[in-house]
Parts: sequence; structure tokens; C-alpha cells
Amino acid sequence: WRRARGSLSGPVGGCVPGWLPGASSAVAAAISAQLSGSKGSGDEESDEFIVSVSAVGTANAIFNLLALFVLMRARSGAMKAVQGLIGENVALWTSLGAVPWALMCLLAVVLVSGALAYLITLWMGKRAAKHLPRLRYRPLAVGVCCFMVAMSFVFGGFLGLGILACASFLGTLPEKLGVRRVHLMGCIVVPTMYFLALA
Repeated sequence: WRRARGSLSGPVGGCVPGWLPGASSAVAAAISAQLSGSKGSGDEESDEFIVSVSAVGTANAIFNLLALFVLMRARSGAMKAVQGLIGENVALWTSLGAVPWALMCLLAVVLVSGALAYLITLWMGKRAAKHLPRLRYRPLAVGVCCFMVAMSFVFGGFLGLGILACASFLGTLPEKLGVRRVHLMGCIVVPTMYFLALA
């Protein structure tokens, strides 16, 4: 029952990023967790949370596709790439009447890739569970932090380092204040909605 509830609440939350500007998968996962009442603690609730988050990702991809063809707006980087690929060929947007040919093909790709991802996850998960406990997390975390600092400087210079420092400071606040990090998405959602309201 918990897994079924997680698989049902996931698509409900996953539809939000597809239609609302600025909303992310983190927002969808938070909505799904609230709907299912799962906090991710305990074995049964952890299973429900994992199923719910996985359903959010799949539903998000499908609703992003639908929003692309209904609203003619890309809600993610992947959909922006798809829009660029088929943007010049108007026939792909309007063929087959109410259901465009390109949408049918892309939905088929989502279904096939989702099924393959399920099988690959089962195969890799068992092997990863054997090797991940052997990793030393402190050197890995330090290496990732150094990589992030280097990439921020390469692409943004000192301004990029300043933005990284501000983002890092804000990222630590939710844990100190006892709130969810998803609330930080307000820095994207509010300006985006304000911009769209003025457009």
C-alpha cells in the first residue's frame, strides 16, 4: 500500500514543474511527500519515498513534453534542446491532427527509456551496494568541492566565486533553521512569475 501510494502521489507532484514556471523537481518531490505523508524515515517509508521520487522524475519528463506541445514553452533544458531540434519543422508540430507525430515519438522514447532504466537500476543497484560502503566519503566530498570552486572560477571568474559563496551560505541555512531546502526555490519562482506577469 505504501509503494502504491507513493507511485500515485509522485505523478501528482510531477505535473507541477511541467506547467508552473520556475518550479523544479525538488518542489515536485516536496509536494509528493506531503501528499503521501512520507518523511523517508523507517524502511517502509523509505521505500515509499524512493518510489514517490522516481515517479516524480518520470511524470516530470512526460508533463514537460506535454507543456512543450501545448504551451509551446520549454520547461527544462532537455525540452529546450527538443524545441530547437524540431522548431524549424512545423509539420512535426501539427501532423496527425490533434496528436503531433513528434509528441507520439517522444512519448514512446520516454516509455522505452523508463523501462530500460528500471532494469538497469536493478542490475547496477545490487553491484553498487557492494562497493559504495568501501568509499571514503571525506576525500570524495573535498574533491567535489574543489571541482565546483574551479568550475565556478573558470566559467564565472571572481563573480562566479562570489555567487557560489552566497549560494553555499544560503544552502546551509535551512538545516540550521529546521526547514526544507526546497524553499530556496523561491529565489527562482517569485522573479519568474513576476517577469511573466509583466510580460
